[in-house]
Amino acid sequence: MKVELELSKFQIHFISNQMELFETGLAQMNFVMQPREKKLVLSICSDISDKFHNKSRAIRKETKIKKKPYKMSLKWYEAYALNVMLFSATLNATNKEDVSIGNNLQMIIGQKL
Repeated sequence: MKVELELSKFQIHFISNQMELFETGLAQMNFVMQPREKKLVLSICSDISDKFHNKSRAIRKETKIKKKPYKMSLKWYEAYALNVMLFSATLNATNKEDVSIGNNLQMIIGQKL
């Protein structure tokens, strides 16, 4: 089952940045010692990070300003893992804008799940 998301360029850049922070944290943690549920989310998020990094790079290269939302297609379990990762990122965020964007993305993804 596919989950179709319509995201703004700011939301895609936010997810890409959070995935980058996530990957640096993943490199520092001991994967073997994590609980099974966390391993599942970690491995799925590491797989989908390439999708968001590539989309973010493509948006930065665009010369025209596009006001329409960008469409992203994720499998159900990828959207679920992204939602869990965004929840964790929102809890750890110190910037009010990051919290607001994270909560908005969780709401968008939660409605599609």
